[in-house]
Amino acid sequence: MRYRFPDNFWWGSACSALQTEGDSLNGGKSQTTWDVWFERQPGRFHQGIGPAETSTFYRHWKQDIALLKQLKHNSFRTSLSWAR
Repeated sequence: MRYRFPDNFWWGSACSALQTEGDSLNGGKSQTTWDVWFERQPGRFHQGIGPAETSTFYRHWKQDIALLKQLKHNSFRTSLSWAR
């Protein structure tokens, strides 16, 4: 069976602030429970990478959006940290 997506289908990506922002304690942001947890138990985080060192979308958002456009995405959902 072959399926053809409609021409108006929304192709996109989604991300959450914690997973992508990076710079978790810069830009006027205050510490969150995630920052405190990482400070106290860094071994609980995959490869010891905490909220400050993620994919750095916070600093590279223009380049990241350009990459999404290259992939023909026409939608993108993100979140902002309430601590910002």
